[in-house]
Amino acid sequence: MRTISVSDRNEWLFARGLVNLLGDSPVSLPWVDREAWAFKKDGKLVTVTMPQRAVDIIYLSNQLTTGPQNAFKGSMCWLSGWGMSCEYEGNPGIALYRKFLPVDKHPIDGLGILFDKEEKDDQSAALAVPLVWRWDACMMPEDGSYFVKFSNDECVDIYTKSDHMVDEWMRWLGDYHPEVR
Repeated sequence: MRTISVSDRNEWLFARGLVNLLGDSPVSLPWVDREAWAFKKDGKLVTVTMPQRAVDIIYLSNQLTTGPQNAFKGSMCWLSGWGMSCEYEGNPGIALYRKFLPVDKHPIDGLGILFDKEEKDDQSAALAVPLVWRWDACMMPEDGSYFVKFSNDECVDIYTKSDHMVDEWMRWLGDYHPEVR
């Protein structure tokens, strides 16, 4: 596991077929979306509501980590934004997520965290943090076959490249009552 800069993270995403629909936005407020990543061509979208029970959060983070192929070859994730009602609620999540980052970096700095194929459980743990705290976060596997975006509206969006992949995700996430959008 290692962190990469925002510019390296963006290059990693571009190489896997994503574009930032907002371009290089000059906005620097942490609660304003500065990124809107999507596939360059005809991406498809599957959405699920974030689960409430802890065991379901862990199960969903595992499912998102491996995808419907139930395989993990590496990935990248990052926090893209958050909103907290008070520090009392958010500080434990910040402390947990910082375990994945260099000491001098803040979780919202946009650093990408690259996970190698041997670090599946670490990736799943990193995804569980924004699921619990309902923070905005993103994840993409090394092969670029899908892209996951969490939002503080308590939805998880999975972008795929084909109708076939939509069908696979619908079956894979059936317990969460996914919707195609």
